[in-house]
Amino acid sequence: MFSETYLRRFPYEKTVMTMALAALLLAGCAETPEDVKSRAEEREGLISGASSETETHYAEISFVPVSELAADAENALAGKYSNFKLREGLTVEVNDEYIHCDFKHRENFSQNGERLAKLFFSEEELSKVKIETVTERLTGFIDENGDPDPNMVTSSGFRDEDEKLHFYAVDNGQLVFMKPQFFETFGIAPVIARYNLDIDKELSESYTLGEKEITPAEAAENAQRWLDEVYKPQVEPEYDFKVERVYFCGENETENIHIYAYKTYNGVRLDSLTPRLTEHMISGETETLEMVTDNGVDYGWLSTADGTVVPIEGQKVEKLASLSSVLGYIENTFTDFNEPLSIDKIQLVYIIEPMYDSELGKKVRYDTVGSNSKGSLAWQLVIDAPSKEKSPIPGALQKYILVNAETGELQYEFGEKS
Repeated sequence: MFSETYLRRFPYEKTVMTMALAALLLAGCAETPEDVKSRAEEREGLISGASSETETHYAEISFVPVSELAADAENALAGKYSNFKLREGLTVEVNDEYIHCDFKHRENFSQNGERLAKLFFSEEELSKVKIETVTERLTGFIDENGDPDPNMVTSSGFRDEDEKLHFYAVDNGQLVFMKPQFFETFGIAPVIARYNLDIDKELSESYTLGEKEITPAEAAENAQRWLDEVYKPQVEPEYDFKVERVYFCGENETENIHIYAYKTYNGVRLDSLTPRLTEHMISGETETLEMVTDNGVDYGWLSTADGTVVPIEGQKVEKLASLSSVLGYIENTFTDFNEPLSIDKIQLVYIIEPMYDSELGKKVRYDTVGSNSKGSLAWQLVIDAPSKEKSPIPGALQKYILVNAETGELQYEFGEKS
């Protein structure tokens, strides 16, 4: 399942990804926008009990001009619902215009290896290692027919066991580096406190990190500055980045801080929750950037997970699914839970296909070098946001509902039903 080169670049992820794979359960149904029905009886094992009256009332997802989305969203949030509840104070941001985007996985990213190594490591550190370029076939690759992919993949970097320095840039946009303090532990430690900046309002509690005190707000501000001034212009200039989560970790006291940031394009977040078929597993959080610091300012560990994509702009979008019809559809589709679903966040995101499908042979793997992926705008309803989750793997057990705002297709991830 894991190539030797992969384990050399990402030795810590074998256990973590195996855990995440076991945790993920994807279910969903897709229908055309002309026939998006609330047929609950067809969603076996998860949904049941919708009456014919409610099915008739919310027979279809409705599509409205983009100019009407904001007013419709305001009305939708003011509605009364029985089968889910909205987080108090929940707001929805809507742009004045939207552009359809497809995406393409990066190519030849390894050619940036030497330049990026100088960005993340000092001259003294680099004087102790040798940057090498390796080209090989990764055994996990599959093509659109489910057969082994003959493509060769090149990576540039180093892993020095003596100096405890690790860095690799891979053709498909994978990027990871580790400094000595995280070389063996990867910063993995029990989570003391979780903060989701989009939800949590109180960010002033102070934590002792080394010889200084630091708050979640300060940790996020430092990370945001580094992303804006260092990472974005040098690594992924196509996107803007926003720090979303701050996790304080340690055994008995804070030892390090994990920072999670998401990327946006044209003011729209790239979906980071939907599992995608990759070389190694059904991958979540592919568009999330993870960083770890042990002093609140400098970052000794960074990972872009399974590579990165570049946007391919298309035409301006004229109409999208109205949030009011989406919430009505959800209200009358998910009817058999013991308690109402709790929706913490609602946002329009770019989803990126191919995504996980039970018929693996019909999907080209997401992280293939240079592969093209279909993009769509979708309404994403996040249930029990990450600040509340119990999983040791951030986001691995995230629950959400997706309704494609361009087609009306439904997809959801609940894990175990409660």
